[in-house]
Amino acid sequence: MTKELKERLSGNRNIALALDISGGMPGHSVSKFLKEFSKAVPKAATVRMWCFDHDVRNPKTFTPPVLDLIPSYVYPLAGGGTNIDANWKFMQEKQIRPDILVVFTDGMFQPPPPYYYNYCQVLWVLIGFGAHWPGMPFGDSIVFEF
Repeated sequence: MTKELKERLSGNRNIALALDISGGMPGHSVSKFLKEFSKAVPKAATVRMWCFDHDVRNPKTFTPPVLDLIPSYVYPLAGGGTNIDANWKFMQEKQIRPDILVVFTDGMFQPPPPYYYNYCQVLWVLIGFGAHWPGMPFGDSIVFEF
């Protein structure tokens, strides 16, 4: 998956990463994904990263030369439901307009409203049950096997 993710991120200098920490997400999958993600990020990129379940939590920004610290990102344990809209609301509030938003998720949520579809390019990285869905409502998707 690192090769495919690297191809999708190539040329992007402003990357946002949203990590689903809702009840359906196994914690060890987040750690493994962060290791793969850090190998795929272009070395000149800025990465804004956060976790979400029903709200956005623990936002951090990684810039060169500290991109290698991404795997050490400490994410809170959460649970319960998933409000995917929280990601777009957070980006709008903080005036974040990434080249690409990578959403690491199990895909178990109600689709966001259509007015978010053109906000930025989206790459859904799906695990578990979500990896077998016919597709997300917009953007591209890849499967993360852990």
